Amino acid sequence: MTVAAVLFLLPVTSSYFHRVSLVSFLANMTALPHYGNLHPAVGLLAVACLPLSQDLANSVLAVAAWGLDRMMDYVNYWSGFPWTEIQVFRPNFAEILLCYGFFILSYLSETPEMG
Repeated sequence: MTVAAVLFLLPVTSSYFHRVSLVSFLANMTALPHYGNLHPAVGLLAVACLPLSQDLANSVLAVAAWGLDRMMDYVNYWSGFPWTEIQVFRPNFAEILLCYGFFILSYLSETPEMG
């Protein structure tokens, strides 16, 4: 899923930032499991605590903030290497559409026919 998300956003990312991350796969593979396991559960717990006590909900959200800080530590670690990104040309709108058309056609050609 991480590979698909990074590839899908590649044309837009290169258009806005004029660079492509070479470590986005590694950063996502280390940061997202941490985020996915902790934060949705902690956020729901904070929502459940809110009717009981705002202070208790704030304490639970403080745990979530600490977890987000740890996740950003992973991202900052991977971005600290000098080879983490390369500059690319800025694709125009037509090139972005062609890229997404290629993605769609590639997906459709790999999808087995139903029936």
